[in-house]
Amino acid sequence: MRRSFVDTLREVRSGMAIEELDANLQQLVQDVQRTAKGGSLKLTVEIKPMKGSTEAVVVKATVTVKAPTFTDNGTVLFPTPEGNLTRSHHKQPDLPGITLASASPSTTTPATDRTGTHA
Repeated sequence: MRRSFVDTLREVRSGMAIEELDANLQQLVQDVQRTAKGGSLKLTVEIKPMKGSTEAVVVKATVTVKAPTFTDNGTVLFPTPEGNLTRSHHKQPDLPGITLASASPSTTTPATDRTGTHA
């Protein structure tokens, strides 16, 4: 009877190869979604004869991930007279009711002004 590849892989490194594949797949999917760029997950199975035996082989499973990279376009900051960096220009006054956009667009709460009322 023929044994499936997955059943054999469960015995390689006591199942750790499958666990490593599983964890890396989930992380790769999240990275692809976050960056909108592609990546890859590769499993290399190497089989060699066992030294000193004509009846056994050594199986090595290697997991390789090529994750997409995030492109950092930089952040605009303004230097203060003291040498600090800030997102607000120190010579421009704050305008009531106007705030900087959040870095993460995942917020779903209504915007509030400085008085705490909804805009």
